[in-house]
Amino acid sequence: MRKLVQKMNEAGYDEMTIGGFSKMLKTESIKFTRVQEILDFLGYEFKVVKKEKTETDTDMELLNI
Repeated sequence: MRKLVQKMNEAGYDEMTIGGFSKMLKTESIKFTRVQEILDFLGYEFKVVKKEKTETDTDMELLNI
């Protein structure tokens, strides 16, 4: 965690402290934009992919969504 924060700060990402990062994870209050920055730094991207047809699909059809 320490290396990640240090390297991201050095790379010019939004400044982050180790304590602040630890607190975000501990309290489960990390912002989506921060998750995207971390994934970007690590060479990953976030994708949302529709699941196979589920019961929810039928519910959504009934609601005309």
